[in-house]
Amino acid sequence: MHPESRQPNAMDRRSFLGVASVAVGAALIPPVAAAQHVKRSPQRGRAKNLIIAVPDGVSTGAISIMDLARRERDGVGSRWLALMNEPGTRTALVSTVPAVGVRTDSAAAATAWSIGERVNNSAICTTPDGRTPTPLFVRAKASGRRVGLVTTASLTDATPAAFMCNALSRGEQPLMATQLLDRGLDLGIGGGAKYVDLPEWQRRGVMCVSAASEARKAATTSLDRPMVALLDDGYLPHALDRTPDDLTQREAARLALERLADSPNGFCLVFENENTDEASHANDAASLVHDLLDFEEGLGVLIEFAQSRDDTLLIVTTDHAGANPGILTNGPKGTEQLHLLLGSQHSFKWIRNEFRAMPESDRTAEQLAWLMQEASGVELTESDVRFLRGALFGDQADPFRMASGLTSVMGSVMANHLGVAFAGPDHTTDLVIATAIGPGSEQLPAHGHHTDLHRVMVDALGLD
Repeated sequence: MHPESRQPNAMDRRSFLGVASVAVGAALIPPVAAAQHVKRSPQRGRAKNLIIAVPDGVSTGAISIMDLARRERDGVGSRWLALMNEPGTRTALVSTVPAVGVRTDSAAAATAWSIGERVNNSAICTTPDGRTPTPLFVRAKASGRRVGLVTTASLTDATPAAFMCNALSRGEQPLMATQLLDRGLDLGIGGGAKYVDLPEWQRRGVMCVSAASEARKAATTSLDRPMVALLDDGYLPHALDRTPDDLTQREAARLALERLADSPNGFCLVFENENTDEASHANDAASLVHDLLDFEEGLGVLIEFAQSRDDTLLIVTTDHAGANPGILTNGPKGTEQLHLLLGSQHSFKWIRNEFRAMPESDRTAEQLAWLMQEASGVELTESDVRFLRGALFGDQADPFRMASGLTSVMGSVMANHLGVAFAGPDHTTDLVIATAIGPGSEQLPAHGHHTDLHRVMVDALGLD
């Protein structure tokens, strides 16, 4: 049978996902059954399912560095970039400008996806004139679809919450946790347990788990019952700091599809890695690369799922660029530094936590440098230590004031050894990339705004 003539459910969920292995953990999960490689033309029509995959705060520079690192590590490049070359794939450059100003935050960006309108930064599906349009996944839920949020952040963080919640400010996380429950979230995997009234969720029939091992075991049970895996009070750990007890992005993607893919009327899923944004803010090049590589493992699962069917719209994009990292090293040393990036052991967050745990009298620039060496495997110089000492004492280490914070100085110090320099510690106004495959993808304009992605999704799902 020609792949394009398959019925939407021609490959059943269990044969695709290899579910028998999910409960025994990541090490025993087999590779996803490879979808037959087919030449596709843009598919017009309606989508039963929607997946939007988001590495938060990722600039084109970050994607470029990750692609180079993956080529060094695996001999192949980025899955996302490879997807752009697939026949039938549409790729766009997307503006992220909010209602006021030119630089967006995650709340305004995700809101534009969800309601198709520009709002002020920090607002969650609440317009400047006070309206609260119905979020995208609430509308999808009303159409009979299951809805899921997977993130390394809190489930109530700006990006996932905007698909189901309305709030004046992204800081109203307890309110948004209640809205997730009231509005029928079918699957949640992420952090933010401190914002959730677990007894109330359980009383209302939600299966709640708090450990990755429990999530693996619950993956194939009671599929018609909502499930929430709240794996941390706050954010989940960076890939560099993860233990075998933590979910990988590949596992999280598999578990999400396991819970949602049998929905008779389809499903909508947000799959977000927030740690990429955290690493960008911290100017932490090693974490940024490893978190993006981790996201790509999950993305591979989602791509194979979408390409094995003809009923799923997959959009891969980001909400905004972040910190604009780039490799500035010439010659063979650049390749050597990529290997140093790949060999790093811990994130800046781990360094900061270890440093803060020391007695105050021990929190010296020399101790900070020692922790950075432990995390990266590189030996810092006396000059590096001098800059760290200035940052610890609040000196302005850079004429650009935003680049004088401690983690930015740490990032600049590591740039001397890892070759990756950042423009600063915050979001930027750069255009971002959006890539789409599946029914409805042909509507993606080559250049547009986040609100255009909303229209693509609404049209593909057949929502009024």
